[in-house]
Amino acid sequence: MRRRRPDLKGAAALLAGLFLLFYSLEQGQRNSFASNGMLIGLLAASFAVLFWFYRIERRSPEPILPLALFRLRLFGVCLGLAWLASMGMFGIVSYLPLYVQGALGADAARAGVTLVVASLGWTAGSFIAGAGMNRLGYRAVSIAGMLLMAAGYGAFVAAGNHLEYFSVLAIGAVIGVGMGMVTITSMVAAQNAAPLSQLGAATSAVMLARMLGGAFGIALMGGVLVGSMERRLIEVSFGAFQDVGGGLLTKLANPQNLLDPVTRALIPDSLQKVLIEILAGSLWHAFMAGFFVMLIGLAVSFSMSDDTPAATRKEFESQRNSL
Repeated sequence: MRRRRPDLKGAAALLAGLFLLFYSLEQGQRNSFASNGMLIGLLAASFAVLFWFYRIERRSPEPILPLALFRLRLFGVCLGLAWLASMGMFGIVSYLPLYVQGALGADAARAGVTLVVASLGWTAGSFIAGAGMNRLGYRAVSIAGMLLMAAGYGAFVAAGNHLEYFSVLAIGAVIGVGMGMVTITSMVAAQNAAPLSQLGAATSAVMLARMLGGAFGIALMGGVLVGSMERRLIEVSFGAFQDVGGGLLTKLANPQNLLDPVTRALIPDSLQKVLIEILAGSLWHAFMAGFFVMLIGLAVSFSMSDDTPAATRKEFESQRNSL
């Protein structure tokens, strides 16, 4: 029996490339993705290392991510759906509690409940997907899941920052159910599309797509949020609150600082209401960005196979045998 050699070089290149990419996204989010030398350098370095990873995988006899998998149309659609759905779910996890605490003025416990409800929705959606795939096929479940996620974001956008606490819980639950449906469906479909010998690689690729989607979702919505707050705070500084120091305004541009009791104590009472409106309005722009991403995911879901897990079409079987 031929001994398998682990693709250590490919693993190291992938780890380094993802580290640089995530770090650049974190830095870009802080600065609203404003162009600067450091950000451009980090992105260039991450893309260079990831391209090196691609070259390694092309030559490796035992690649950790077989590039032949990407020739399977169903597998590519599954990765795209996993990516886009994770952008939506991690956006909710990151910024819906901020809305509850910062805009609604609720405590941390109530903000945490929103995450619990979204997680329970995710679990419920997974059970629904398991039964739905076997009866209706991948496409119907994927469309339904992305439609729920788009509806959740659309409800936030349509409400125009005038949501009650229980409405926020309902939105989190709806998006969670949709995420659970898409997550399970994309994973099962990707596994059925891949050759049995590459089942582990296909599963890992979908998990990686989820992780990348979550990172990009948080960075995108965070960049929109911070950028909107900075613009509105500049308007405030030239308006009725010129006595507020520039250092405090700069600190308030980070929405998380508004949750700090020490920072809030420095804010004049006359300014707090304005700042809450600025935060709510900026979160609206962030959720608007997420809504457009969900619409893209909904469009992609129509490309999913209408197969069921128990009845893989012959064209997929022939594709797998050709790899």
